[in-house]
This record gives sequence, C-alpha cells and structure tokens, in this order.
Amino acid sequence: MGRHNTILERAALKSDAIPELHTYCQQHGLDFQLVDMHHEWLTDSCTDHTTAGRRLQELRDCYNVSCGPFFVSIIGDRYGECPLPQHINEIEFCHVRDTAVQLGKDVSLLEEWYVKDENAVPPEYVLQPIEAKLPHYGDRSEENEELMAHYHNVWLNTFNALQDLLYKSAQAAHQRRAISTKQLSKYQLSGVEAEVLEALSLDTEPSKNCVFFLRTLEGLSKSLSDPSAKNFTDINSSLELDSAAQEKLRFLRDSYINEKVDPDNTVRLCTVWKESGLDPSAHTEHKSYLADFCSQFVAKVKQLIDRVVDNYAEMQYLKETPIRELYYKLLESSAVSLAHSQKFVAREDVVSAVRELVTSEESKPIVLYGGQGSGKSAVVSKVATSLSEWTGTQPICVLRYIHSPTCTHTLLNEICQQLCATNLEGELEKIPVEYRKLVSFFNDLLLKASKWGNMTVLLLDGVERLLPTEGTLTFDWLPAELPSGVKLVLSLTEGSVLDELKERIGDKQRFVELSDLTEKERMILMDSYFTHRKRRITAKQRVLLKNALQQPCSPLMLTLLCREVESGSPQLCQNGSKMPQSAEEAANIVYDGLESRHDPVCLGHVLASICAGRAGVRETELLCMLSCCDAIMDPLCQQTNRGDRTFPHTFWAAIKHDLDNVMTVSLLDGVLVVHLAHEAFQKVALERYGGGEQPIRKQHGDFADILSGCHGDNKLSPSHINAEVKNGTPTEPTSAATQQFSIRQQNELWYQLVLAGNLRDLKSKALCCFPYLLAKMQCSSVYELLHCFNVKCVHVCNLRDLKSKALCCFPYLLAKMQCSSVYELLHCFHVASQHVLDAEVNLVLLAMEASISALIADGQQLGAQLISRLVYKGDKALDSLIHQALEWGRNHNKALLLPHTSWLITKQKSLVKTLDCPGVRHMVTTADTQHVICTATDHTITMYSVGSGKAVQTFEGHKDNINCIYLSHSGKFFLSGSDDQTVQSWCLETGQGLRTYSGHTAGVMCMTLAHNDQIFATGAKDHIVRVFSFECREPQQVIEQHTAAITCITLTRHDDILVTAGADCRIHVWLLNKKKLLNTIWALQPEEEPPKEEQLKLANCRIHVWLLNKKKLLNTIWALQPEEQPPKEEQKLVNTIWALQPEEEPPKEKQLKSPDCRIHVWLLNKKKLLNTIWALQPEEEPPKEEQKKLLNTIWALQPEEEPPKEEQKEKKPKKKKKKSEEDEPSDSMDDEHTGGNTPPSSPLPPLPILVTPVVSMVLSKNNSFLVSGCENGDIHVWALTTGSLVHQLLGIKGKVTCVAIANDSVFAALGCENGSILVFNIRTKALMHTLQGHQAPVTDVAISHDDHFILSAAEDDTVHVWNLDKMPVDREETDSISKSVTCITVGTVERDGSSIALSGGKDGSCRLWSMDTYKMLHHLQDHVKAITCVALSSNGTFAVSGSEDTTIKVWSVDNGLVVLSFVEHSAPIAYVTVTSDDTRILSADIKNSLKLWQAESGNILLSCTGPSLLVAVTPDNQNAVSGDRDNVMKIWTLSDGKVVQSIKHVDSISCIAISLDSQLCVTGSHDMSLKVWEAKTGKLTQILAGHDDVVTCVQVAEQKQRVVSGSVDKTVIVWNLNTGQIEQTLSGHTGTVTCLGLANDADTVISGSDDGTIRVWSANTGVHLTRMDMYVGIRDLKVPLDGTHVIVHLTDKAVVPILQLLNGKVEEVKFSSETTLDEEKKRKASQTQKTAPGATGGSRLFANGRKSTRGKKQSSRARLNSGGSESVSSGYHSNNQPTPKHRKKSKMCQIV
Repeated sequence: MGRHNTILERAALKSDAIPELHTYCQQHGLDFQLVDMHHEWLTDSCTDHTTAGRRLQELRDCYNVSCGPFFVSIIGDRYGECPLPQHINEIEFCHVRDTAVQLGKDVSLLEEWYVKDENAVPPEYVLQPIEAKLPHYGDRSEENEELMAHYHNVWLNTFNALQDLLYKSAQAAHQRRAISTKQLSKYQLSGVEAEVLEALSLDTEPSKNCVFFLRTLEGLSKSLSDPSAKNFTDINSSLELDSAAQEKLRFLRDSYINEKVDPDNTVRLCTVWKESGLDPSAHTEHKSYLADFCSQFVAKVKQLIDRVVDNYAEMQYLKETPIRELYYKLLESSAVSLAHSQKFVAREDVVSAVRELVTSEESKPIVLYGGQGSGKSAVVSKVATSLSEWTGTQPICVLRYIHSPTCTHTLLNEICQQLCATNLEGELEKIPVEYRKLVSFFNDLLLKASKWGNMTVLLLDGVERLLPTEGTLTFDWLPAELPSGVKLVLSLTEGSVLDELKERIGDKQRFVELSDLTEKERMILMDSYFTHRKRRITAKQRVLLKNALQQPCSPLMLTLLCREVESGSPQLCQNGSKMPQSAEEAANIVYDGLESRHDPVCLGHVLASICAGRAGVRETELLCMLSCCDAIMDPLCQQTNRGDRTFPHTFWAAIKHDLDNVMTVSLLDGVLVVHLAHEAFQKVALERYGGGEQPIRKQHGDFADILSGCHGDNKLSPSHINAEVKNGTPTEPTSAATQQFSIRQQNELWYQLVLAGNLRDLKSKALCCFPYLLAKMQCSSVYELLHCFNVKCVHVCNLRDLKSKALCCFPYLLAKMQCSSVYELLHCFHVASQHVLDAEVNLVLLAMEASISALIADGQQLGAQLISRLVYKGDKALDSLIHQALEWGRNHNKALLLPHTSWLITKQKSLVKTLDCPGVRHMVTTADTQHVICTATDHTITMYSVGSGKAVQTFEGHKDNINCIYLSHSGKFFLSGSDDQTVQSWCLETGQGLRTYSGHTAGVMCMTLAHNDQIFATGAKDHIVRVFSFECREPQQVIEQHTAAITCITLTRHDDILVTAGADCRIHVWLLNKKKLLNTIWALQPEEEPPKEEQLKLANCRIHVWLLNKKKLLNTIWALQPEEQPPKEEQKLVNTIWALQPEEEPPKEKQLKSPDCRIHVWLLNKKKLLNTIWALQPEEEPPKEEQKKLLNTIWALQPEEEPPKEEQKEKKPKKKKKKSEEDEPSDSMDDEHTGGNTPPSSPLPPLPILVTPVVSMVLSKNNSFLVSGCENGDIHVWALTTGSLVHQLLGIKGKVTCVAIANDSVFAALGCENGSILVFNIRTKALMHTLQGHQAPVTDVAISHDDHFILSAAEDDTVHVWNLDKMPVDREETDSISKSVTCITVGTVERDGSSIALSGGKDGSCRLWSMDTYKMLHHLQDHVKAITCVALSSNGTFAVSGSEDTTIKVWSVDNGLVVLSFVEHSAPIAYVTVTSDDTRILSADIKNSLKLWQAESGNILLSCTGPSLLVAVTPDNQNAVSGDRDNVMKIWTLSDGKVVQSIKHVDSISCIAISLDSQLCVTGSHDMSLKVWEAKTGKLTQILAGHDDVVTCVQVAEQKQRVVSGSVDKTVIVWNLNTGQIEQTLSGHTGTVTCLGLANDADTVISGSDDGTIRVWSANTGVHLTRMDMYVGIRDLKVPLDGTHVIVHLTDKAVVPILQLLNGKVEEVKFSSETTLDEEKKRKASQTQKTAPGATGGSRLFANGRKSTRGKKQSSRARLNSGGSESVSSGYHSNNQPTPKHRKKSKMCQIV
C-alpha cells in the first residue's frame, strides 16, 4: 500500500506475475482483472480526499463481482496519512463542531468545506470536492500553471488545518462520550488500515479471499536521515520515527491481521535497506527479494483460485456440457431481470394489458414497442417475475435481453438448448446446426412444450437487434400461430422492424405500445427513484421536478431529471418550458454537466473509448486505450516526469461513479464489460467526442492492437498489454498450430479491425487466419463468421492490418470457429464484407458459404475446405491462410483428411455490389478501392464508401458541369475540371478546396497529372492544351496543335511523353519538356485522304527483326520507297542490310570488303538454306532490277490483306499438329506487325484511320498500348512508340463511351451506351466478358489498382462494382464430363520409397502424380480414345494404360514416354494389371479376350477366351479370377489358362478381393452376402451375411483376420474372418458406399460414398474419426502402402484430389504399418529369388527379374481388382516396340 512505499513491488507484479495469473485463470474458464488504486500520478489520499472514498468503493465492487480472491495488500513499514472523512453523520458532526467551539477553535473552515446533504437518509455532512472551492486546482494547462500551484498550496494548508481540528475535536468529543469509539476511528485511521478493515468486514470468510504480504526493511530505522526514508516509514518533523503511527502499524500487522486472517494467507518478507531505498538494478538482494515476492504472490493466488475451482466443481461440469455457454446467458438474463424488477413501479396499465394477452387463449405472439427509454426492458422483467402469480403454476420461462447485434441462429440455438435442458435432455445432441433445420426444430420444440403441462413463455427483449441469417427476413423463424400453452412476448424499439412484425402477425390487438408516462406515473416513479437509492427528496426539489414534469416524458427522461436534481446541478430542468424533448437532447445536457465536474478531454476520451466496443469494453481494455491516448498522457507525463504511461485507475474510478445514470455493467463473452445504457447516449457521445473519421479509426486501431497484444507505438509495455488485455493469449509470436484466441478476442478483434480500416491485419489476424476461423466457428457458427464479412461502415481507409490480423488469419478464424457456431462464423464474414471491398476477403467468404454444409457436419473440415477452394494467385493473405491451414493440419492431434491442392475452385459472382450515387457522371477510385469519388449533375463531387455505399464527404465549389476528375498519385488530393473554365484541387481528408486554376477560355474537358504530383495538363474546348505547376494557378505551357475541342489527354509513366486526342480526329504524341510533336495518328473523315506527303508515313513501312524462339521483337527496320530517304537519324537502319533471293548475289564491287559478306538462315534439323541476307556498303544500292525484288521480298500488310498473287509462294497444306506440338509456343509473329506497305508498283492499301472524333483514350501502364474510342464506337489499339495500329477490337454492339486498362496492360474494360461493360484482352483482341446490369448508358469506367474489380458509373444514378474475371467466359470447365477421370491407381517407387499415383481420363490421356509433392510428374498422351484402366508396376519403374482404342501402352515413369504399345486386342480394354514380379501383364477386353504378355517385349505368353469384365490376379501370380459381373466367376491358372473351379452367388457378383498371401478370395454380391473362398481350390469356407442391400466393395486384411465391406445399404461392416461375426458396423454415410481403403495395419478404414463424402473410421472401436466432403459422388479411392494419403476418383470430374491422412490410427499416431519399408526391403533382399511359371527369367529392363515383394509390404491393405490393378512404377527404359511377327508363339486356351 502507498504510492512510493510499494511502487517496485506493484511494477514487478504487472510485468512478472499478472500475465501468468491471466493464463492460469483462462485455463479454468475464469477472468482475471487487476485493480491498482494506489497507482497514482499527481495525488494521494492527503492531497485529494475523494481518493480514499474511491478506493473503498472499488474494493466493494471487486468483492461484489469476484468469485474468489478479491483483495491483496502489501504492507510495509509505513502506516501512512489519515485522510479527511468524506461523510459525517449530522448528529456526529454537530457534536464534533460543538466540541471544537467549546475548545475555542475557529469552525468557519469546517462549516465552509462540510455541507449538509439534505437528500441523505439520515442527513449527513459531506466534504466538498476541491474543485468546488478551488476551481483551478486540477487545471493542468500551461497558462494556469502558476494558479494551479497556488491552489495546491492553499488546499494543503486547508487540509492540515481541517485534519488538526477534526482530530482534536473528535478526541475531545469521545472523551465526553458524545461520539462512539467506532465514530472516532474515522478521524484516526490511515488509508491503509481503512482498506484492510473494509476488506475483512466484507467477506464472511476473509481468510479464503484476502492475501497479505508484510514487508520489513532491515536497517531502515537507522537511516532516517536518508531523504528517501520518509517514503518507507513514518517520520515526524524532527526526523524521528512517529511512535504513534508505528504503534498503530504494529497493532495492524501483528495483532489484527493475525487474528482475522489464516496464516497461510499471510506472507512475511524481509530485505535489507540500502541507501536511497530499494534498487534492484544496483543491489542483488533487492532483485532476489522482488523475484521471491512475485513467485510467492503467484503461488498464493493460484492456491486461492484452485480452491474456487474445487468449490465450483459442479459448475465446472456444467461448463463442459453442450450448454456451457447457456449457463452464462442464464446468469446474465437473471441479473438484468432482478435489477429491473426491483426498481419497477408504474406502467400498471401496460403490465395489465400483457397479463390479459398472456393468460388468454389467443395463440399469436405479443409485441411490446415504444421509443428509446420507454421502459420496455423493465416491463419484460416485470412480466418474467409475475408469471407464477398470473398462471398459478411454475411456468417454463425463457428470458433473453438482446443488448448487441446477435445472429438469429445464435438466439434460436440458445432457446432450443434451454428448452431441451428443461424437459428433453436427450434432445440436446439432436439440435441441428443448419439454419433451416434449426427453425423447423424450434417449431417442433414449441409443439412438444405445449404438452408439458406448465405454460411455456418466451420473453425476448430488444429483438430489433437480431441479424437475419442466410439472407432471410429477420423474423422468418417467428411462427404466426403458437401451440396452445406456449406464449411468446417480444419487445422492440419503434422502426422498420415493427412494420415487418405487424405484417407477419396481423392482429393489431397483439401489439402493446409503451407511450409517455402519465402524471400519476411520473410522480410514482420520481418517489421510487429516491427511495431505491435510499435518499429523500426535499420540498424544494419536489417543486422543481413537479414543474419540469408538467410535460409528458419517458422513464429515461424522468430518471435523468431526478439524477440531475439530486446532484445539485439541475440543468435538465432549469426552465420547465425548455425541457429536452428527445433522449439525444437530454444526453447532451447530461454530458455538459459531466464536463463541469471532470476534465473534458479525459471525459471525452473515456466515453469515446467505451463506445468503441461492439457491445462494451472491459475496464482493463478501457485503461489501455486511454493509456494509448497522447492527448491525455502527454500532459500527465510532462507534469510528473514519469516514463510510465499507464492511465491511473483512480481517474477512471472518479468518472465511472459519476456515470452511473448513463452507464451499466453487463456480462459479455464470459467477462464484465461497461457500456452506455442507451443507444441515444452512445450516439451523442460519438458525435461529441469521436473527433471525426481519422481519430475514430485510430481508436479502433489501438483497441485492435490491445486485443491482439501488440501496440505499435510501444506506449504500453508488452507485459501490461498482454497481462491486462490478452487474457492469456501467448505474448510471443506463435505458429498457426499453437496460436490461440480467447472468446473475447474472437468476438471483438475482427470488428475493431474493420472499423479501424486495417484490411491487412483484418485478413492476416482474423478472416484469413485459419486458427481464428476454426476457433470462431467451433465457438459460435459459420453463419456468425460469415456475418463478419458483411458489415456496414464508412470509416474504412487503411486496410492493411484488417486482413493480416483477422479476415485472412487462420489462427484467428480457427479460434473464432472453436468458440462459435458455423452460422456465427458466417455472420462475422458478412459484417466485414460490408465494411471493405477486397477480393481475398470475398473469396474466403464465398469459400465459406460454399462449404457451409461440410462445416456444419464437421467444423474440423475448415482447413480442408479452404485449401480445396482457394487457388493461390500470388495474393499474400490467401497464401498465408493456406499455409496456416496446412501447418495447423500437420500439428493437429486428431484424425484429419487434408488436401494439398485446390480443386473445388470458388467462382466469384460478376456483380459484387451496387452503390446509389445520384447524378453520377464521372468517377475515380482511391488507391485501395475503398472509396469512389463521383461527379454529379448538380455540379458537386461526392466521395462514397464502396463497402457501405454511404456518402463520406461532399465537395462543393464548381458552378457548371464537371467534365473530368483525377486523383493524385499520393492519394492526398484530386483535381476536377469543369465547364466553368476552372480546375479545382481538393483535399481528400478534409473536403476543403486547395486551389483554383484559371486561364482557360472554354470548358475543361480532360486532364492528366504527373506521377510526382507536381504538374498537370488539361485539355479544353478551346482546342488548347495547358500545362500547370501544382503550386502555380496560371499555366506554365500552352500547346496549340488541335483544331477542335480536346477530348482526351494522358501522360506516360516517366512523365516525358504527352498524348492528346480531340474532336479533330487526330491523336498527337508530344515530347513534353521540349513541347515537340513526335508523331500524329491521323483520324480523317471517310471521304478524305491525308496529303500525299503524309501517306507513306501513315503506312506501317517497316521490317521487324525477331528472336525466333522467344517471339521477341529485337529491332525495327524502316522500309520506304526507293527514291525516298528516312530521317537522318534513321538512315543507318536503311540500305545497310539487303535481302535478295537465296540464289542471287550482288555484284562483287558492291560487296563489303570481308571474307564472307552474307548471313545465312538455315533450317537446322533438315540442313536446308532458307535465305541469305547480303551486307553491302551503306552508301551503295543493288542494281535497280534487283530493287523491286528487294522491296517485294519483305511484306508488312494489314492483318486482313494479302500480297499480290504473283508474289505469294505456293502454300502447302499444314499437317494437323499433335497436342504436344500445340502446347509449344507459336513462332508466328503476325500479331506483332501493326501495319504494312505496298510495293511501289501497287496502290497504297487502305490506311488505318479514325473516321470520327476521339471521345475516350487511355494509355496502358507499361506505355505499350494506346486504346482510343471514337464517336462512332470504333475502338483501336495503337502502338504508342510508332503510332501504328495494332488492331481494332471487334464484336462491339453499341457505342463505346469510356475505356479503362488494367495495371497488367492486358485487359481493358469498355463502357457502352447500351448499359453494358465489355472486357477485352487487348493483346489477343478476345472479348472475355459482357457485364450487364446498368439500365442506362455507362458514363465512366475504372479498374481497381489490384486488377480485381471493375467499377462502372451510369446515367441510372448507380455505380456497379464487378469482379474482373481474367478467364474467358466460354472457357471449358475443368471438371467437364468430356475430360473426366475414368480410373486411378497408386504405387510406390522402390528406389526412394515415394508414393505415386496414376489416373486416366476420357480425353485419352493419363497423368502421373507424386503423392509426396502433390504435383503432376508427367502428362502421358498417346491414346486416341478414353482410358479405361491403368496399372503401375510394383517396383515403380513403369505404368500401363488400356483404352477404348483397343491398345495398351507401357510408359516409362522416369520420362513419361511410351516404351511399348500392345495392339493385339480388337475391342476396348476392360482390365489390365502387372504381375507382382513386374515381368508380365494381364489384359482383358470387353469381348472376353484375355492375354498374358511380357511387359518388356510384348510377346504374348497366353491367350484365353473367357469372362473378362471383373478380373483379379493372386499376388503369388499362380491364379486369376475373372467374371462377367454375373453370378459366376472362374478361378484359372496363369500358366496354362485351365479352370480350377467356378465360384457362384445367387445373384450377380459385384466385387472381389484376394488376400495378400494368396490364400483367400472374397466376393461380394447383389444377393447382399459375401463369400470367402480358398483362392487355390475355390472351396467355399464362409458366408458373411449382414448387409441389407447389394455389396459394392470389399477389402481383406488377413494379418488382422479381418474383412471390410461396403454396401448400397450405406453401411460399412468389419467382419472377423475367424468367426464370421460382425466386429463393427460403421454407419454415417447417407448414400451407397462405393469404395474402401485400409491403412495403419488395417486398423483404419477409409470409405467413399456417392453421398460425396470420404469417412475415416477406427476398425477396432467403430469410432468415426474424420470426414471430408467432396460434394461429388466418390467412384473409387486408393491408399498407398504407408497409409498417409488417399487419391480419389470423383464421378464425372476431371480433377484428381490427393488427400493427406493425418493421425489415422486411434490407438497411436503413426502412419505406416508395424513393419517399416526399410525393414521390409532388408527382409526382401535376403529372400531367395524365384521365377513364376511362364515368366521369361532375367531381364535388364526389370532389374534382373527381381520378384516383387509388394504383396508382403502391403500388409495393411487388401488388393482390390475390379477393372484396374494397383501397382508402383519408376525408371523403366526401352524404346523397342516389337511387332506381332517378332513375338513368340503363345499358348491358346478357353476358360470354360
């Protein structure tokens, strides 16, 4: 205790102990808050007598809200000062005063400072605030510094005089027995002792909740002369110990505390006194003492916390049930109801009306409505407490007060939980998550509640704050008719929601209005106010109030009036005729009164900070925000010379207790928050103290930094921020897997980042932060998270942190989902999407919406769904989000299926949003695209928030139409040009005009600004271009060349070239600094021709020199008429290189004096000479007869023209390119030539002319292209450097009015007169998209700086925001059926153990994939029809594919080339597999032809005729089993094709599996059974019956003696092979189980179904481990040997998802089987090599005929052969493809 006495201990606690206690409390579901009332700045108890009273009040508040330890005291060697008593009973005061008079004391000072409080019961005298008598006592302004010092001295003298007078007079009165000993103590107790006594008197068991640290400084008594000693002990004026004070201290420490407190809660500490006091930086003893103090402090407080947790074990159990959050809601609702009902008076007519409706037989909902402060919540509370009396029974009451915006789904879920917990506990787990189902469940519950006997009443207060779910109406869940015995009472503020309810309910009799109070009610409520506060109203106050209350008012207004009258400053009713008529007006008057009692600056920031929270702020958050405020902290720090920038809690306490009439405390997110009681007070507080857009954004940014634990300006120490605010969140940077978020952070951080306009942190720390998303969804819902993406706000500007800290931060999303439901998670996204415009946020939102069904089923799929849907395109936030999801998956401790590639591509909607912008004509967007600045027809300019669509700023000053607008590159100002012949510059932040530029003689039509923002150029109707300096109001340059109005103007990126276009049909290119005309692009009328001297210049007479393989333009050679000369600077390019016919040579005298003066061009692969280029002297020319040949050799024509026929070479028809050739870059350069010239003998071709005036023009960012639009709608693309036409954009319907080019210089957006926007690729001329939505001509178009959005303005007074899709609209979908996958298989590369997969498709190609890197290794293309089956060799050297083209291809895995083609089949291939020794291949076609052939040579070893649609080969390569999917299959030998046995079912056989030891064969059938056969003999050993429908798939794991089967009955059954009994029935699929896989030694079962899900199960326990929603039926899946991946075959999809299986084994987390691959390789190497019958022996291609041990390695998985076999391939080398005549003669047989 004491500011100087224990300052080091308190500082050590904040930095070293409090953060640990925060974390510890959070782990137990508790909140921890430190209130340090001794952390003073300028005052102590002696200098401000109100401090002692505030400390005691805070102590009582801590006791009231704490469920455990509430008081910790550090007592040193100093007793401390005795404060003046603030309140003295009237009788006691009279005795003391009379005694003082009898003692001859002057009592004038006593009577001056102590004033009687007439309202107190009983009456008392109150010590007046210092400022009431000394107004400049607290004035810290520089101008009043001397006056403040004077008042401080005055008060110090007054304090000493009053203290001496009261002490002596009270002591004398006590001796005369006028006052009691207890009354005497208040004059003699120090502040320390007073607090100790108060704490111990509050608690019935103080020993359990109070801790005392008693410190002793050895040697202090011997160093009293030390100047610092007075801060640590009591020293009198004689520099001796104050014996009286020390005696009181000894009694307190050694007697009173020992008697009242458990010894375990008393800690005695001792350290040595050093000169100048305690200094841990200089003395190790002090450092050790502080460390020991902190450790003991933590230990003692933890001990008390543990005791609380043990005592509330039952509550802790409740928190772990599905209704843990419901518990807090019930506590909150009960507390609010109790508070309202205790104070409820009047409104009897309203209560009676509600009673009549509740007790009637009518079944419609009841609605209470009224204005703000009309008492709706009080009436609802009164109804809740009166229900038992009204019904005569104990009704079931569901009571909710909705104080903040709440997702409808959340409310319904809470109601369902409470109803189920009341009478249907078994239904708790059945509450659905999907909104529509939840609404249906809610209505069913109401129907069940009607049969419970007791009435069920739902009371919902503040329903106007409900947020609709999934775009529905707010009250779509509300039943218009309720079951009998069920009542629903709603209350709301008047507004649009009320109209919706009236329309839905219909019956006006069910609506009860709360109007203004009657005169009688006003008097009753006035008396009740004073009675409840244990105060009385004086006659004078009653008259004052009665006069003020002549006018009708609401309960809120009356309460404020009473509060003001009681405070002695009745500003609200100074004049009855001027009593405020609205809550807003009353709030302003209340705030005026508060400012008179507190520092206005401090008060304003306190109120603004309280309003910053979504539904309130914690006190620790508030103090941190105030500590971040320079306006408050800088003056305090300057006056105290202290570096600690922590806002004093005492200052806040003083304001808090004066705000009791406008502020309340509520439980939110499991913590206590303070908030303003009424919306009107919050609205006025923001208007008065918000300070504008920038301060508000900064405040929300500070709040977000505090919540995330990292305040950027370091005004708070990290320990303070993390301890006080983060509530246990790790202070060090954490990975996505370990990062955690408290519920408070999840619900508040994203909102603060949105309002701060910090998009970067919003994405990185919340909405694109995976752990946040998952935590938020699991703790609320996807719908609430999506709502975070859909908020309305106008304050968004700086968006960087918004994404990095929230929207695109996986840890934030993970935490958000863990503490929310799916719907609440979606709710967050929807909120944020209405704040900001961001492509990444929109993509995450769309991905979340598309994944909602999967997330409802299993929230752990969040990472998998995001990875599946988000394609990385270089967006930082999305890339980080995907990496966070992958990292989280790798660190996840439960089973998980995690994709590593995106295959469910999220497609964005074309139209993002529409802004209503009246009169809009021209526009420009800010750099972040969060605002758009629009000109209007009323001559004004308005800036709109793109996110909210609201007007943010209006700019007024022009007097005529505004024709153009241009934003500065710095983003600080913009320019506008008008028909009023002026250009205005405007400040973007303030909205003020900066400068007006004149000098024009006609309206300004266009403008452009240099990139340094120093100069700008304008074009006007007077045909003149003017160049201005930004600082000068007059033009610096004037350019006159055009003959008509200038319509367009632009500058290159280096600001050196200026391009102008006008109505004179010309485009001029200027060198700006020299005012030199570089080029002119002619635009003539159709009937005109340019002068002849210009015609050649207009033609594109040039030769391009190309880098052939890269299609790169190296140089341009001018080609003019022979009699002309190019400009001198260009002459070196002409006449130097001549191109003659290959067979000709120029005269020798013309050749250069060099050994070989020629350049040959060769076709390398055919060694053919294509051309020879001769090099002559520059001044020479070839013979004239050669010149024509020269000029006619190189042509440069328009794209649509051809050279004369006599010059054209005979063209040979082109051969159709192979697909591989089509993938190569084209060597055609026609697209790069922009024009041409004709030979002298031919007339000039039509010139590329513009036939009408240019109305729009834009330059690409790379300065390569100039796109111009003409009045007639023609759009031309020009090469800026040459002025030549590149091409004209075709396919345009209607006139083009405006053009914009993307920053990538590839895409252009064209606005049209018909209201559409056309998106072109200006390089390829392709029309990509046509965007339609406007109902009037488009007047302007812009593309965002990140190229994600197009903004268009139109005469329909709207601005549309579109997604810029850079893929053509008619592109072929990646999942088109024509290219869908037909078959898959997996394998392992033997040499490195890597897993690979092979897939075949309908397009006739195969793809080889690495399952370790998730990338495609080779695209195998050689088949001409669809692939039907694939296989991989077990050693990973080669792959095999069969096709409908009747061929089989053998591919090298290393290089992806065909090494052998097998063409012996005459029908489409049905099956192919590689034997386990990798030497032979068995293939079958659909016409029952089976062939066994050598994999190396293709030689046929065995040809058979027999069933071939369902085939399997035993792993020992001895036998095969085949059938035609009827009820019979044949077992036959591979050596000779002889049938061993026929196996039969009653119905068709649908699937087959053979055990890896080749002993067993299991078949599944349409007869719903499975049969187990001996694979060698065909003997039936078991029949497994248990399915209720067709068996579709089967797997065998003989080592576990286990069979697993799937069926049309939607179940998977695990069978015991020994007993034939069912071990587990795995239920969960909602469709046919189509495929199975085994992993982890067959302990894990993976099933796929046509319900679109893959599920993972424990085969031992039957527990469902995880799932993955694929949204498409599953045809097949394969699992490699290590069991860590799953490759999936989807129905009619061209994608091949590869999923990683993490933690698939329940008992222990490992992926491979018990026998590792390395051990298996060693065991295999020691085995004796055997050659199977029919094999060809050793072969260099197949590793010397090594027999594959694949079957032994695959101990955890059965081999399923039903149209394809599984194998592994790598490193197969051969180019020999023997023909049938070279093959050995094969055996022929028939399988019968």
